[in-house]
Order: sequence, then structure tokens, then C-alpha cells
Amino acid sequence: MKVNSQALQFNLFLVLVFWLPIPLGSNRPWAWAVLELGAFCLLSVSLLSFSWPKIKERLRPYQGYVYIVAAFTLWQGLQSVPLPTFLISWISPNNVLLQQQIHSGQWLNSHWLPLSLDPVQTLVMFVKSCAYLAMACLVFIHVTNLRKLKLLVMVIIATGLFQATYGTLALLNSDDRSWMLTLQNSSNATGSFIYRNHFANFLILCASLAVGWLLSYLLQQRARSNVPFIKTFLSSYISGKFTLRLSLVCMVIAIVLSHSRMGNTAFFMALTLTLGLSAIVFGKTSRSSRRYVLVLLFSVLTIDALILGSWFGIDKVKQRIENTSLEKETRDNVAIDSMVLIKEFAMTGVGAGGFYVAYPRVKKQDVKGFYDHAHNDYLQFVIEYGLPMSILLMALIVVSIWHAYQAMLLRNSHFIRGLSGGCIMAVIGMMLHISVDFNLQSPANSAYFVIILALCWVCRFGLPSTKVAVPDTPKKTSLSV
Repeated sequence: MKVNSQALQFNLFLVLVFWLPIPLGSNRPWAWAVLELGAFCLLSVSLLSFSWPKIKERLRPYQGYVYIVAAFTLWQGLQSVPLPTFLISWISPNNVLLQQQIHSGQWLNSHWLPLSLDPVQTLVMFVKSCAYLAMACLVFIHVTNLRKLKLLVMVIIATGLFQATYGTLALLNSDDRSWMLTLQNSSNATGSFIYRNHFANFLILCASLAVGWLLSYLLQQRARSNVPFIKTFLSSYISGKFTLRLSLVCMVIAIVLSHSRMGNTAFFMALTLTLGLSAIVFGKTSRSSRRYVLVLLFSVLTIDALILGSWFGIDKVKQRIENTSLEKETRDNVAIDSMVLIKEFAMTGVGAGGFYVAYPRVKKQDVKGFYDHAHNDYLQFVIEYGLPMSILLMALIVVSIWHAYQAMLLRNSHFIRGLSGGCIMAVIGMMLHISVDFNLQSPANSAYFVIILALCWVCRFGLPSTKVAVPDTPKKTSLSV
């Protein structure tokens, strides 16, 4: 009965993962409330289903990840807590001055002030971060064998395929309203998201894991050295693995149809860098591995991007990139103006979600419109959380990439080694894309990114095997390796 209960918990977690992007990327209060409630309930039930020593044993390899995310989350909570005014004046004197300006000189004679310029919004962000931490802990607690790892990756890929298919069909549909949530259709593919860049970024994360799965079966084909190269490569297109390759094609087409300039650039740059790294790492043991990886890279760049992309409008993406002008773009002006905020709030930040309050103070007249985000997550994180916490988060990302790289080198499972490459690609794609956008402000994208960072650690430290150098022999599924 206990085993069935744990299996039910894991299946409900997979349902939650699939659900997250459907309600506008969970970027509405009621939608992220479902995320928070689902994550908290599942984690609570999971903690009650295991003894405390068992929980500590499962989380021990991932303590660094949990501690860093927990420290960041606690800092968000602290930003919304009123502290003595003299302490705020000592830690962040500009914070007190700015709060006086916000209240138009009618500053309340209070002896207590929060670090955040908008403590209510900071509290909202704090609860979201708690939910993201809960999602990562659910991965660490439940993904204890290769079958569960493959199920989780399969659900992520299936979610990306669903979003890509829906986004493509909705764009090609002549109706003014979308089938889901009856939203106004635009000339760009957005799936169930509102913003095309969030949609493209989400597909980058999902497509990267599909590339990782493809890498894993290429490694398995390399292990069958007695089979000719052409025969093994072509056989993959008439086997069950073709479903995975077709899924990747659909996601690449949807990324192109989003017409997101940096979304397309980040995907193909991350793909090239990751497969280049894979060719070097896997090529150390066998030349055939390097050949398989390079053929996969050539296949995606030529078949998916050039041939199929030309049918679905990659020329529009190219035209948008060519027409990009710093004179017409204002996002770079926002970044330049916001550098003042980094100097003034370098240690403590203005509070999670407080960028929209602080930016009007430094906004120049040539910047039109209202900016509630900096369109650069690096910049926004430093402004809202301060340099120390931003550096801590960046350290987590760098360490996660390092663990995934170590898994590519040291693990014996073909699937884990390939998936590690896919996780690296996803992280690189996200790091490139957020340099010009605010994808980490979308709850669905943030939750998936947290899960992928957790998978980097799982690939390195999780799923220990008693036997060495034994290839995976999974059950036959539509995405089997």
C-alpha cells in the first residue's frame, strides 16, 4: 500500500508538471496558486510518507542545491518583514530615501520599515519561490530509479510537443480567438502563453531534453560497433525513436513560428555549443560517437532549421534580426538607466517584484511605455535581490552545469550521459535568452528551469547502480532509447 501511495504521489507530480504551462504559463494569480497549492500538498504528503532518516538520506547528495535555493527564498521573505528603521538606514540608506519619495514626502513616522519597496509583491514572490523549492525537493525525493527519471523527462518532452503542436495549429487557424481560453490570436505562435518569448523559451527547455535523449541512443548505437554507421543511423528513423525525432522537429518549427529573435538565436547557439561539447567528450572514447553527434547537429540545423524552417517562415525571424536597431529598441535604454539602481541598492536590492516601483525614479524621457520588468533577468535579479544573492544563484547554475558535465564524463548509463548533455543545453539556452528578456518571471518557465537544474544534480549523484558499464535496457516505449 505504501508503494502504491508513493507511485500515486509521483504520478500526481507528473500531472502538475504537464499542467503548469497550460494556464497562460501559470502567469496569473489563480494559476500560480494552483502551482503553489499542488507543490506544497505533494511535498507535505511525501514527507509524511517517508521516515525522517529516509528523507535525509535521499536529500543528502543534493544538500548544496537545497541550501542555496532555501537561502535565496528566505532572503525574499526577509525583504518583506518590517525591520527597525535605524537598521535599514545603516544597511541601505537609499532605501529609506526612496520610500520617502514614494510616499510623496508624507512618510509615516514609523520605527519599522521593510527592505522591499513593495512588500506585498515580495511576499507573492516568496511564496512562488517556496513552491519552486518544493518542486525541486519532489524531484530529489521521488526520482530514485531510471524508470522514474525517464517518465519525468518523457512528460517534459510531451508537454513541449503539446505546446508546439497547439501553438502551430492555433497560428495556422483562421479564427480570431484561440481554442484554449479564447484569447486573441496574433501573427506569432504563442501556444497557451501570452508572450511569444516565454513560449519560445519554454520550448527551448523541452527541446533540449529531447536532444539529450537523442544523444543517449546515439551512444547506444555506438556501443554496437559491429553494425555499419549508415544502417544504424537510418534504422533510427524507422524505429520507435522516430517519435522522439519528430517531436524535436515539431518543437523547432514552433520556435521558428514564434518569431522570437533571441529565442531562435539562443536555441541554435545552445544546440551547437552542447553538441560540440558532446562530440569532444564522447569522441574521447570512440570516433563513431563524435560522428553520430555531428550528424545529429547537421540534421537539426539543415532539416529542421533550413528546409522545414523555410516553409514555416524562418525568413521572418531573419528579417526581424536584420531590422533590429538600437535606435528603435528601448530595452537597452532601460538597462542603461537601471545601472543606477544597482549602485544604490547593491547589497540588499529593492525587494522581489519591486523593479516597477524603483525604475520610474531613474527612467529617462526617451523611454516610452511602462516597464514592470527590466527585459534582462540578470539586471532585474541584481536590482531586486542585491549582488550577494544574485552571485549565489549564479554559483548554483555554474555548479549545476559542472555536475552535468561530470556526469557526461563519469556515469556509465548511456541515458544519464545523454540527458546530462540535454540539461547543459537547456541551461545555456536559458542563460542566453534571459540576457534580453524576463523568462524567469514566468512561473512555468521558472519551475521547469528549477527542475532541469535539479536533474543536473540527479544525473551526477542520483540513481547509483551496483554494476558498472552495463548499457540501459529500458522497456519499449514510443520514446525508448
